[in-house]
Amino acid sequence: MDNLTTSFMSSEFSFSFWATLDGYAMPSTYLKSLQNGPANDVPIITGNTKDESGANYGQVENRTEYYSFLNETQLDLEFLALYPPDNSTSATGAYDSPFTDRSKVGTWLWANLWHPAASSPVYTYFWDHAPPNQTRGAYHESEINYVLNNLYDTDSAWTTEDYEIAAKMNGYWANFIKTGNPNGKNLPSWNATGVEPVVHHVGNGWCPIPVAPASKISLFEAWFDSLPAY
Repeated sequence: MDNLTTSFMSSEFSFSFWATLDGYAMPSTYLKSLQNGPANDVPIITGNTKDESGANYGQVENRTEYYSFLNETQLDLEFLALYPPDNSTSATGAYDSPFTDRSKVGTWLWANLWHPAASSPVYTYFWDHAPPNQTRGAYHESEINYVLNNLYDTDSAWTTEDYEIAAKMNGYWANFIKTGNPNGKNLPSWNATGVEPVVHHVGNGWCPIPVAPASKISLFEAWFDSLPAY
């Protein structure tokens, strides 16, 4: 839940669910929990897809709408400099790009908050393969069919490439389940996340890639620092 809250609204009523720090079920803030160390120090595999967490193509139609989004960040000039829309047609792409980078940078920063108080590794990934017969790109959880290698039981126009991707993804996850490490025979090497700003590319590629250029990482760090700490 973004900022620990989810709101539901209709024409008749609105209400919100808030996380409550009660000292028992939720003894401290999320940030402090990370800093205090994990309750279960175990290996973690986590990642993001290209078109999730706000990066849903077509959400803005022109530059005016894009500028309105930038104003909400309170770092509008900084974002505009690094994510400029060349014209109204490219505004939706300029809108999506910060959300994609936010996911990659945010997950990398989270992993580095986890490391100091933990001994187990974190493996992060970035999935960018769009399944066939849909227009949402590499949408939220679009990697799951491939991870479970169950394309055969899903009604879609899968290609040879899809089955090859599924075999690799399933290999990584099966190894991780068995050993706590996704690496294994006939799979591209996947390094645990560290201080270097890289993430393992899966889907349309199989190698470490930068989470973002240094200038964009700095921008997101400044933006995250400006947000309330939960």
